[in-house]
Amino acid sequence: MKKRIILLLSKIWGFIGILLVVIIATLIIFWARGYEINFTTGNVVDTGILRINSTPTNAKIYLNNTYEGLSPLIINSLIPGTYNVKVQTPNYSVWNGLVSIQPQQITNLNSFLLPTNIKQSIVNIPGTIYYSTFSKDSNMLFIVSKRKNGNYDLYYMNLNNNTLNYPLNPTFITDLSNYTNTAISSIKVTSNSDFSYLTIYMNGTYYLYSVSNSTMTPMSTLLSSLTIQNMKWANSNTLILENNSLLATLNINTGQIIVIAINSGKNIIPYALYNGGIVYAITQTITKTLDSSLIYTSNLDGTNKILLTNLTGDAKALIVDNNNKFLGITTSLGNYILNIKSNKLYQINNNVKIIKFSPNSNYLLLDSGNTLQEYYLANKHYIILNNNLKYLYNIMWYPIGGYIFYEEENKNINQSHSVSHESTLLNNLNSYSLFFETESSTVTDTIVNNINGTYYISTNGNYLVVETQSTSKHNLIYIIDLIQNNSILPFSL
Repeated sequence: MKKRIILLLSKIWGFIGILLVVIIATLIIFWARGYEINFTTGNVVDTGILRINSTPTNAKIYLNNTYEGLSPLIINSLIPGTYNVKVQTPNYSVWNGLVSIQPQQITNLNSFLLPTNIKQSIVNIPGTIYYSTFSKDSNMLFIVSKRKNGNYDLYYMNLNNNTLNYPLNPTFITDLSNYTNTAISSIKVTSNSDFSYLTIYMNGTYYLYSVSNSTMTPMSTLLSSLTIQNMKWANSNTLILENNSLLATLNINTGQIIVIAINSGKNIIPYALYNGGIVYAITQTITKTLDSSLIYTSNLDGTNKILLTNLTGDAKALIVDNNNKFLGITTSLGNYILNIKSNKLYQINNNVKIIKFSPNSNYLLLDSGNTLQEYYLANKHYIILNNNLKYLYNIMWYPIGGYIFYEEENKNINQSHSVSHESTLLNNLNSYSLFFETESSTVTDTIVNNINGTYYISTNGNYLVVETQSTSKHNLIYIIDLIQNNSILPFSL
């Protein structure tokens, strides 16, 4: 009897041993194929891989506050979900961001760390700086300088072709005083993509400037009786024209004007550039109290017109992400996001202003007055960045590394009138601070503090310009090369 019991036990233990070997082998095979046990749910899940790069390299990587190693780094067998990534290294600001891990996918995350100490050199320009701005297309910095005799000169600096070493002298374009007999009260300069033409808006009049033959022509001579309220470059030879309820394009090579849309009875046609063409909204009145907005795409010549979606309410604004994946829509009845690829539409918080998508198309930046927040598109989650804003003035999403720059106005409590963005250089009552945060971060850092002036970031993210005003009423300018880690000191004119 005793021998039978021993034999039975040996068989049971043998079976258990075989079972354990099978289980362990199965787990090894599952692990080798990228599966993990989710101990929270007890389920076996398919995992993903995270690959993290940083500039500079050899930065410390933390995943959900757990140290993982130095960049560049590959982290295998991650359970699908959202993770917080922190990247840090000495002499650079800490980078924070969210990443969404998908099963059987490699997710790449590129972090760019801003330097905390910036090298400096000096530059000069004749006259007193009246205005400066970046061309959104070609990364030129345009500067309007006022001489002592009252004349206005237009200069440009191609920052992509400059090392920002002293001396850095801008290139003269034209004397604007030849085209205006009065002081410039308002001005705006933009360039087409190949820098062959400029549009110059001065004192309510648009001009077209040819860089090759140095001629400036009033747009009214090209547009006949058509009055234009605003215009924007679509490419090197096409301008988008707005005139109350009219949306049209002008080919500057042929002089041909093509009407894209007419919004009967409304004052604006919201539009955005999309995939080499244009996306726009036309509002139709259904009843006295209800409007319907039709969202279309078309080529710049009006052909290949396609209806994307139909929303209730009067369309107020449209924005498109850099990758042509998402469309942000604001109507009189709410805010919406349209996934253009899947044609899925869903509504988001109505009590916010849609500002812009992040360069990587992962986030949508929102402003609710005193709160700056992000909408994370991967899991439809709201992230509060700053809930103590006082006077939010300007927001720029840095195209590298997921940084958000925003300008806050430090209002003088004794000031009795508001100051427009273009006139801040003429007023000493207000000062401005430029802050930055990384995606999903609640930690705010300051680049420039208490500066009376305005800020611009170039399209490629290499350069930040801070245009200021000194106590002596001579304008100053900073040009900060965020990539090469040097800048130009402020200089008096």
